[in-house]
Amino acid sequence: MTDKEDQQEIDRIQQILKGVSPEAYDVIKMVIALERENLHKSEALARNTVREEMVKKAEGIV
Repeated sequence: MTDKEDQQEIDRIQQILKGVSPEAYDVIKMVIALERENLHKSEALARNTVREEMVKKAEGIV
């Protein structure tokens, strides 16, 4: 991506996040954090770990 494309992507994400509730924003941050924690794992294992952790965290929010 070029710098211009990167900036356009950042702008789009910022616009999307403006309309997101604080609870949804927290869930998004948790998903990103879990993805970062699991980057070293195999794709299938990482996907299952993230899915399981998000269910636990989402249950705590709802």
